[in-house]
Amino acid sequence: MPTLRYRAIVGGGVPDRERRSFCRGFVCHLARAGIAQGYCIAMSPSPERDRPTVVGAVQEKLNEFQALVAPVERAIKELQFSQGLMRARVEEEINTLSPALSALSEALDISTLDLLTASDRSAFLREAVERVGLPIEEVRRRILEAGAGAQEQLLALGVPETA
Repeated sequence: MPTLRYRAIVGGGVPDRERRSFCRGFVCHLARAGIAQGYCIAMSPSPERDRPTVVGAVQEKLNEFQALVAPVERAIKELQFSQGLMRARVEEEINTLSPALSALSEALDISTLDLLTASDRSAFLREAVERVGLPIEEVRRRILEAGAGAQEQLLALGVPETA
């Protein structure tokens, strides 16, 4: 049988008793496996290696940050979900109150709340008309079909007529 050399290296931070036990076990295991020679190099703990490294310290801080941020991120996601539900409910209520506004938002495929909260409603409507590509006459027809006084409702809400 050829002579093979195997060795186990046991690093610092392992108690001496465990290190000796491992080495004896390793050599015995090699002998049982029919390997002629085996030896174990048990390394003594070195103070430089056992000291926290910069990488270890940074990783520890990163883990600490992630543990602290996780509940905050979960709360943000829950708030965003709640905001979406509230937004949908309010938009539905507004569309029920103003059929003209509902018809306008459907014709231009825009959010009623986005229209009402836009700083420049005229520019917002112009961009929506350009994006959808509907003629202005078609948009006006759909608004008028929403019911009597539809045009007045939109003017009262501050939606410009010329958009």
